[in-house]
Amino acid sequence: RRSLSARARPPSRLMDLLRKILVPVLMALAAMQVYYWHGGGVLCMALVLAAGYVHFKMPRQHKQTPHVLNLSSIPGIVAAMRKSLPDDVEQMECVISLLDVTSSRAKDRAEKMEDAVREGAVHAICEGLVQHPDKSAFVVPAYQFLARLAQSKQTKDAMFKAFNEDSLLGSVVTPMRLWLMDNVKSTKDSPPQPSVLARGLAVVGALCDDRVEMQDGAAELHVPELAVQGLELCGKFHEAHAELAPLAIKALFNVCYRHGENKHMICVQVDGIRTIVRALDQLPKSMDVQLHGLGLLLDCLLEVPRAQMTNLRRLAVDAGAAPVMDAALKNFANMETICDSARQMKQLFDEVGGSMEQYVGHSADGEPRRRKGVATGGVSI
Repeated sequence: RRSLSARARPPSRLMDLLRKILVPVLMALAAMQVYYWHGGGVLCMALVLAAGYVHFKMPRQHKQTPHVLNLSSIPGIVAAMRKSLPDDVEQMECVISLLDVTSSRAKDRAEKMEDAVREGAVHAICEGLVQHPDKSAFVVPAYQFLARLAQSKQTKDAMFKAFNEDSLLGSVVTPMRLWLMDNVKSTKDSPPQPSVLARGLAVVGALCDDRVEMQDGAAELHVPELAVQGLELCGKFHEAHAELAPLAIKALFNVCYRHGENKHMICVQVDGIRTIVRALDQLPKSMDVQLHGLGLLLDCLLEVPRAQMTNLRRLAVDAGAAPVMDAALKNFANMETICDSARQMKQLFDEVGGSMEQYVGHSADGEPRRRKGVATGGVSI
């Protein structure tokens, strides 16, 4: 390769100015020769030739036209995303344009979302996520658009096909994993902003809804473990936890529902039971958290491969699940699904007994509070 100094350089403004000045001067001198000396001689011809050389041979400074993205149509937006892949700002502008043209106010919204999938917007966004996994200004709207497609009846099947055939799930998980690594040492003075993790889990949850292949992919990428770790981290920060929990719990429900490997991951490999109970306890009025959290907890306490179910149920009781069931029955008395899950778990807890009467809620740091003399650990799974 040639070095930078050896590459062709654009002409300077001075050279362009000289060309514009020399040509008229030389032509004027040639004209004077014709007028006063009747074109006599070599000097006139030399001046004309010099003027022609300067005009045609000296490099010109070409005006650089600004790079303008064509964001007026979905094909134009997708083409712009592919051309501007190294630029995270232009990638962000393209994704925001996709969100605008497929918003609820847009005409022919369903048709435009289908066009987006057909034109390759999903692959273009995933390429951008691979290129800029740490740029939250791009990642968050990218997740929002992917979730919109994955949740739409018109495009969810096409989304699943694209992700399944081309193994795109990893591109969605990588930014979440980076976010978790960057926020492990969050403090009260610098609390985490969980938008990346929350929106990313929303995408994964929508893709895994009743899709075993996607659940398998989530297991390979350890998504359940990632979600539990994120909830544990944000559990110490009220606002962050309130933003993350509804989307994370719903995603965990879709990822783990009737999937033995994923349930084993959150119940045995990580402390998922306590984390779920903590979310249910801290957000008792959130319908999304209660609906999906109780459903997830019930599914885990009914059957988990390679686990002793009695011990798992005792662990849930020890974490304070019984009062959570009572609160759910009270706050959502008219929600049959929530009440049914709560009643079934209360029956399971009655069978194992335990320390449910001594549980008195969670402390500010997210740990269960208990009265003196009550054992809290040592449950063998």
